[in-house]
Amino acid sequence: MLDKYHGRRVREVRVRCWNKDSGCGWVGEVNGLKRHTLSCEKRPWECEYCGLKCTYDEGEGRHWPECSKFPEPCPNGCEVGRVERCGVEQHRSVCPLEPVACEMKEFGCSVVVPRRELATHMRESELQHLTAMTALNLRLTRQLQQDTAERERKFEQLRQDLTERDQKFEQLARQLQLDSAERGKMLEQLQKDSAERDRKIVQLQQDSADRDRKVVQLEPLQKDSLRGTER
Repeated sequence: MLDKYHGRRVREVRVRCWNKDSGCGWVGEVNGLKRHTLSCEKRPWECEYCGLKCTYDEGEGRHWPECSKFPEPCPNGCEVGRVERCGVEQHRSVCPLEPVACEMKEFGCSVVVPRRELATHMRESELQHLTAMTALNLRLTRQLQQDTAERERKFEQLRQDLTERDQKFEQLARQLQLDSAERGKMLEQLQKDSAERDRKIVQLQQDSADRDRKVVQLEPLQKDSLRGTER
């Protein structure tokens, strides 16, 4: 009876999860610990592809969708089967089933075939490709001729514009020369007029001085005449 009592008491003891340090908050009876540990979201987990160690919820929930070593099926379903996620794009660059454009795409061929069939397409379509290349060369030649003619037309227009501008410049230069000569004549006339005015001013000053001198000379005569009249 005592052993059963103690056994019951032990089973009723409440304990915390062994993964409490990883964030698990479970608390329960001892007899439920093992069952909880097997399904604990915070139990230790290791990625079988890259070896990353973390908790179960981090591994299953976040790591696997991002694991660079996770095996992905070939997008084209080739015989390689699965390749590491980080190597998918590299695999596609050599995958025999990867759709690729014809090497003559720039010449107008729009065919897209699996990589392993490209050589056959190039061989069987050699005449069509040659015809397309010839047609494209003809179109490019005509376009080049049109572009050349357009450039020559623009060049001729530019030459005419420059010639017209030069002519206008020469006319303006001649007009400036004429205007300069006219201004020279006007300046010369102004100088002559100024000199004439100066000469007349000097003459007026001389005439005024002569009048003043004559007035001084006449003053004694006027006085003598006044005295004779008084007698």
